[in-house]
Amino acid sequence: MKEAFGRASEDERNRGVRGRLGIAAAKTALFLGGVKDLQPLQAETVKIYPEIPLEENLERQAGRYTELEFYKHPEIEISKGKFKDLIMGLAIPQPENFRGRFNSPVAVFGQIPIKDQCERAGIDYSLGGLNVCDWPEDPKGYKTPNSLYLSWTDEGARFMNRKVEDVRKELAPDERGGTEFDGIALYIVNPRVLKTRSLDLPGTAVGAGRAPSLGLWNGQPKLRFYFVGGALPRFGSLVCGRQK
Repeated sequence: MKEAFGRASEDERNRGVRGRLGIAAAKTALFLGGVKDLQPLQAETVKIYPEIPLEENLERQAGRYTELEFYKHPEIEISKGKFKDLIMGLAIPQPENFRGRFNSPVAVFGQIPIKDQCERAGIDYSLGGLNVCDWPEDPKGYKTPNSLYLSWTDEGARFMNRKVEDVRKELAPDERGGTEFDGIALYIVNPRVLKTRSLDLPGTAVGAGRAPSLGLWNGQPKLRFYFVGGALPRFGSLVCGRQK
C-alpha cells in the first residue's frame, strides 16, 4: 500500500478536486495505519535470463536458497552439494512460446509451506488462519506441484495497475496467474523486484473475492491480501507461463 501512492503523490497537483480528496483520504488511512513515508520508489534491476545463461542464473538462485538454509528444511534435508545439484537440474531450455513474455526463470519449492518460506526469507506472513488455496477457477485446474519446479515469470511487469479479476479473464491458454509460491520465490531470488512494484498473486485465492499481495511496508516485505475487484498504482499481477 505504501508504494501504491508514490506516483499518485507526484501527480496530485494535476488532478481534479475529487482525485485530490481521494488521495488525501488514502494518505490519512495509511498514516493512521502507521505508514508515514510515501516517497516514490526507486526502480532497480538485476540481470536475468536471457542476459545471463540459465545455468548461471540458477547457480545464483541456489546460492541464495542455501544462504537461507532451505536445504535444512524437514521437507528436503540434504547436503549443500546435493541441494545445489537439485536446483541445477532445472536447467531445461525455455519453451519457445514463452520467449519475449516470460524471461525470468525462478526455482520454486512447492513442497515447503509458505509460512516456513516467509520465516526464512524475513517476510511478514499475514494470511494465517485464512482459507488460502490455488485459485479454484483456474481454467485448466492448475495445482501447485508438491515439489521443486521452475517457473517462468514476467515479474509482474505486464499487468500493472489492473484488477486481479480482470487479469484472470485475460490470460492466454499458455498463461497462468502467479501463485503465492511463485511470488515468494521471485522475491527470494530477486528481492529488488519489490523496489520497482508490489505483486498481486492471481493464481492464489484467499477466501472469496480476495488474492494475496506481496509488497514493502515501511521497508519490510509482507504477504497480505487485497480484493480482486480493486486496482492500485504500483501493483502488478504476477503471470507465469503455463507448462501443464
